[in-house]
Amino acid sequence: MNKKILHQVFEHIAENFSDRIAVEEAYKEEQQGKQQRTITYRELNAGANKIAHALQEIGVKEGVVVGLSLPAGIDYIIATLAVLKAGGVFMPLDADAPPKRLEFMLKKTEPHIILNKESLAKIVSDTDKFSDANLEITPDPQSANYIIFTSGSTGEPKAILGRHVSLSHFIHWEISTFGLDENVRASLFAPTTFDVSFRDIFVPLLCGGTVCIPELDTMRNTPRLVDWMENSRITLVHCVPTMFRLIRKELKSRKAINIDYNPLPELQNILLAGEALYGSDVIEWMDLVEERIKLTNLYGPSETTLAKIHYRIKDKPLEPNRIIPLGEPISNTAILILKDNRLCKVGEIGEIHIKTPFCSHGYYKEPELTAQSFIQNPLTADSDIIYKTGDLGRYLPDHQVEFIGRLDSQVKINGIRIELSEIESHLFAHKAIERPVVVAHALAEHESKLVCYYTLKESVQSRKENAQLLKERDSINSMKRDNTDNHSES
Repeated sequence: MNKKILHQVFEHIAENFSDRIAVEEAYKEEQQGKQQRTITYRELNAGANKIAHALQEIGVKEGVVVGLSLPAGIDYIIATLAVLKAGGVFMPLDADAPPKRLEFMLKKTEPHIILNKESLAKIVSDTDKFSDANLEITPDPQSANYIIFTSGSTGEPKAILGRHVSLSHFIHWEISTFGLDENVRASLFAPTTFDVSFRDIFVPLLCGGTVCIPELDTMRNTPRLVDWMENSRITLVHCVPTMFRLIRKELKSRKAINIDYNPLPELQNILLAGEALYGSDVIEWMDLVEERIKLTNLYGPSETTLAKIHYRIKDKPLEPNRIIPLGEPISNTAILILKDNRLCKVGEIGEIHIKTPFCSHGYYKEPELTAQSFIQNPLTADSDIIYKTGDLGRYLPDHQVEFIGRLDSQVKINGIRIELSEIESHLFAHKAIERPVVVAHALAEHESKLVCYYTLKESVQSRKENAQLLKERDSINSMKRDNTDNHSES
């Protein structure tokens, strides 16, 4: 077993916890006639092995890209493991994404095959001829294992090429840091097209726990989501602060109705990332549950593979409107805050850079773009590549890192990394728009929404005049048709 290859660690876990439930997938009861579908570790591993053998037979091997156009669920997890076992590179796809975006992604990556509901069902129907034994393939830990797309500053999404050793490093760090074992029951909240979903899946699977997947409509209804979390006995949650606030509001309203209400009795840890977390968020949470459910703030761009800084929150913040610190680096990571190619002093604002051997490979088939973000460390003459985040921060007196803001037009909405210039680029292509400007407006409770301002290529007045002319023309044409029709009838 190679501890740097996730699916091989999973195979070891599957052998030791063969009869335990690996994944629970909720269903709409009125549609399915049952509340959930489950699969054991033995079944999950055997199913993935069969599909992996089938994928191998059709040419999937190291470096070969396989698209996964499947909803979050047992089938998606089986397919992901199968691609990894075959040595391939899995690429999650959102079937509901804009057609042009999907077209760009597929043209960029040229997947060997796309596994969707139909193609996966066809492969499964033929798997009886394939072995359910583990494949004898051990990829190079430095080789690629996934492609994830993020927003691009040039009007095009950027493809990030992950690698085995880096994803493995974070998953093992989290399991070790939080003392997770086979009793963990982790919720899968993140869309599969976001790399943060990888921790929802692999953290529980690599310690013998259970991945718990709510039904999509439940995700859109906070009261139902809280009920599901309690009924599913969730112990670990990864989510963005926006979702955290919605859950907190629901728990607070229930507590107001029933003072004896014990919210989320099984939940032990909430790991937050993707947006700024504020002191007020933590204060209100601790007023509600005290310190029973632990909060941890995480930070790290997709380019450096999930989180690279963490802050375990122990006490109530003193300043409600101040952003919670990002904290300190995880293992084998250093955080350099630089200004004018020098290290910043305590309290001085500079750009956050990440130094770690566990980065991604950079941007897929984009060496120049990769070189712009993965740069030579200016503090040393030796070859030392660090990642330039574009985020501003500063060292606190205890050398924890505090987030300040962005250097560019990138924003986070509901944890989604968005380049405002990408939206503007698409709006600019509209035939009626001359100049669009997209901004993020702050709402209550530290939330934001996107607003577009634009100028038209012709004035509103002229558009009204044109509309009136068109209306008059249609009226005249209608009169001509009537006269023609009357003449022919006579």
